[in-house]
Amino acid sequence: MAVLVEAVSIIVRLDAIKARYPGGWEAFKANVPNQTLCWDDEISRVGFMSPPDADGYIQSLIENGLRYLDADGNALDLVKVDQVKGVLNPCDWIDAGQIPIDDAGESLVMVARYTGSQDTRLCLPDGWSYEGSLSHIVLRKDDVDESLEFLRHENGNDVFLNKVTGDEVYMGRT
Repeated sequence: MAVLVEAVSIIVRLDAIKARYPGGWEAFKANVPNQTLCWDDEISRVGFMSPPDADGYIQSLIENGLRYLDADGNALDLVKVDQVKGVLNPCDWIDAGQIPIDDAGESLVMVARYTGSQDTRLCLPDGWSYEGSLSHIVLRKDDVDESLEFLRHENGNDVFLNKVTGDEVYMGRT
């Protein structure tokens, strides 16, 4: 199986959650800070629109007994995967890449799967749909730097002005 990767996703091994996270899987699910959790039989995924929010979540996982990187920078129990760049740390237990989710092969999403998994199903967060998703409209860093101007922080979101369209763009913050 595979899990969706959007924006910055933290992929965590389920065996590590069960072995080291206080309270196991149920406690892990209860402590996810947003509505982006999805999982298969081997890994879970939690997504963040902001890299600092993703890093804060990684720190909370470490504080709850999970291991991030070994001394050589290799992923242990969890790994950070970027929607555009892919896996951000050396990791021998995860594969990531784009797959089509429509019959025409035109609608692509980034996914991660446990290395060697043969199951072709895709696990998505509850309520997710391709239209309007980050997979449908991806802003690359260069686009953000050139066309978005920060306006304010409001109701848990950073608000930007898209200088090309004149629209306000919201980045959810955890």
